[in-house]
Amino acid sequence: MNILFSQRSSRWDSLLFPIEDNRFELTLQFRVRLIRIEPTSHFMDPGTYMNGDGFLRYLDGHRTIKLESWADLEWETYKRDFKSVIERNWGDRFVLIPNKPWYTPRAGSAPIPAPIKCSIAIQVVDFADQNPHFKFRCIHFHPDIQQSNFQSYASWYYGLGIITHEDLQFYWRLKATKVGKQQHQVEFGQILVLHEFGHILGFDHVNGESNEDWAYGVTVDQKADTMGIGYHFANRHAEPWERTLKRHLVRENRYDNTVKFIGQTNGPQIIPYWDNNWEFTPTPSASGSNQPVPIDDAVRGPAGVIWGHMANRPITE
Repeated sequence: MNILFSQRSSRWDSLLFPIEDNRFELTLQFRVRLIRIEPTSHFMDPGTYMNGDGFLRYLDGHRTIKLESWADLEWETYKRDFKSVIERNWGDRFVLIPNKPWYTPRAGSAPIPAPIKCSIAIQVVDFADQNPHFKFRCIHFHPDIQQSNFQSYASWYYGLGIITHEDLQFYWRLKATKVGKQQHQVEFGQILVLHEFGHILGFDHVNGESNEDWAYGVTVDQKADTMGIGYHFANRHAEPWERTLKRHLVRENRYDNTVKFIGQTNGPQIIPYWDNNWEFTPTPSASGSNQPVPIDDAVRGPAGVIWGHMANRPITE
């Protein structure tokens, strides 16, 4: 098995290198151009446009969003935080596990089944001549506009998206959700830019490419997915690294062709949601009577997430 350490492509570059004798790291490298959109900006995208009068409009004519200006310090902080949020949440989330030995650390040694750590590196660029892989127009809507009134988006096909000044923050949405055979009122936590970056990696919504509500999930598990309206990462989200690895490994014989890599989530993760209709069931005591079990007021929900202090809130800065 020969290794190509560096690869370039139109969607992202990548680097595969050993970090120990028995472990590798595969880094997806993105150049992302963040475009500062002001009320006086002019542009036309596949779904939205601006003509410099302070409003962003949808081409279908259904919505008009009033914008305000970015403060210089706020904009610089936003660019820095964009890089940090993506790298620290999508990065180091997965590992590729081989089904058999494939790597020989040194001449004469036996091959080993070296796993491959998956990571992401973001370079925020300012100009088109820096050949960005993807562009985000970044808007700052007026305080009178509620976040729910605007739908951020990213198109893998066009290499373009629009995100807002609030999309790097962790926030909650209340959605009627099917739990068993009943509809419950469930709150889901999400960092929206992670969902949009999932589109850059090639993922559709959890139920398909539609923008209808059902595409973001119907059940709790579906909606809790990063490509729904939640923050849960699944094994399938390692697919971009699995696909990229094929460009780095040159298989030379029949044995090499039998080596397969399977992506898995790397370590435990939180699933931040709260079911407002969840009912606590007392645990029977040794005597057989149903005595309520004391519960810390800070702990809410069947996932055991510490909502009160949010000690396990995802990294946003």
